[in-house]
Amino acid sequence: MDKDSLFANPKVGLFIKILASINSIAIVFILVSVQENLPYIAYWPWLVLSTPLMFYLLWKHYNAFNMQLDKLVTGTLAGDNNNIPTMLYLRPFVSDGADIYLGKQGTFDFLFALPHIVDTGGVFEGKLLPVIYKKYIPIKFDHSPKKSAKSDSRNPIYKFNAMLTYRFGRYFDSTEQWLDTVRKIAKNCAICIIVPPTKIDSSTAEEISMALKYSLLGKLVFVMPSKKSRLKTEEGVKVVAKQLWENLLQTTKDKIKLPNYSENGGFVLQVNGQMMLIESCHGFDWPHKKAMQKIFIDGKLTCSLWLGSLKITTKLVWLYFPLSFLYTYLIYNVFVDTVSPPFGDDVMGVLPFLAFLVIFSLHMKAFYRFCSKFLLSKVRVIGLFISSIVSFTIGTVIAIYLLIENWGIFLIDTLGLSWITKPEFGSNDYALSYSLFGVVLSLCIASIFVYLTACLFFLRQPSLEFKAVSTNRQ
Repeated sequence: MDKDSLFANPKVGLFIKILASINSIAIVFILVSVQENLPYIAYWPWLVLSTPLMFYLLWKHYNAFNMQLDKLVTGTLAGDNNNIPTMLYLRPFVSDGADIYLGKQGTFDFLFALPHIVDTGGVFEGKLLPVIYKKYIPIKFDHSPKKSAKSDSRNPIYKFNAMLTYRFGRYFDSTEQWLDTVRKIAKNCAICIIVPPTKIDSSTAEEISMALKYSLLGKLVFVMPSKKSRLKTEEGVKVVAKQLWENLLQTTKDKIKLPNYSENGGFVLQVNGQMMLIESCHGFDWPHKKAMQKIFIDGKLTCSLWLGSLKITTKLVWLYFPLSFLYTYLIYNVFVDTVSPPFGDDVMGVLPFLAFLVIFSLHMKAFYRFCSKFLLSKVRVIGLFISSIVSFTIGTVIAIYLLIENWGIFLIDTLGLSWITKPEFGSNDYALSYSLFGVVLSLCIASIFVYLTACLFFLRQPSLEFKAVSTNRQ
């Protein structure tokens, strides 16, 4: 294995990213030590020496990985790798503009290919590539190398981000026959992903018309950008995401029927003979790695009965409900300890309950959104949401009743849980171990009720598949 192949290895890349994360944390710690005049200030040379080294290693990994994909694409177009399916990615060239992604950015997102400014639609490219590169050969068309380098150098921020970004393998074609080359690849590819054109008379619009002309609709996936995406052309004209989709609708009018624009964005692909907008699936929003894996690797858009019910149960019983209690406890204790409330004891006794209701209501709003991420009909989503809360309440009440009637003690004796301290008969003084046992038992009983209820709404759910993937799954 040569040096470039070593750096292109994803496991080596992960190791480098971990080192870079540790280095970043160490730098923050040293900077804090400077302010607090701690003895760790003596390690300041680490700040000078390690940062350039980490940047070089990261750049080396991304560059080696991307160059390896370029070689793979070149070999594929030369007739090699015929047994590996290809994924064609068509988007406006960098010369048409640069996509400015306005989504949330974490502190270390630059380590995981989520730059602020990338190629047009590149935010999808950067997230999609880690999902599909093991199964597909990813291909995109680009300028000639010189023009591409010139475009990269226009914006120093873009150039910096491009150095730390995964991308599809590039094929350079500046000849007059470029559209014929696209047609040949599109006809043989497994999937063709298309980002809407920046303008009606762009090269991307020509590619879309060509794909529709040769009846490649079954393998096409149109990216509907969310309202957070913006595009700025070379002339400085800003194009909002909705306008991008309107350009696509105008390009495809009288040819195919596409859904209207949705602010959430999504993938538009053919399901059961119709173009369908996939905003989420399997409980994840469409840009999420796991959602894209289900769409482009498995081809399964809908959850199985047992898995969907399990996800609903876990989210409601084991996440939102405990978090509501935790937040209530933290907020109430901070409020009481830091402020002298001008309320009487009666009002203060009600405040925790009111705080829990408010926090739990906010969590239920998030839970409703979660219920809508399984491609269920609206009637099923509403029924699933209401029935899950009702069944959770019933299960919790039954669990509390069983504990009051000392069935908890009976269960402890039956299972031989000697490490749990049982309360004295008639005593309300419970040990911590018994209290935790009661909470876990209540959640387990509630989980059974919620799970069985959720199964009713996932039962006989129409199975939706992306045929371009599911019929050719290896």
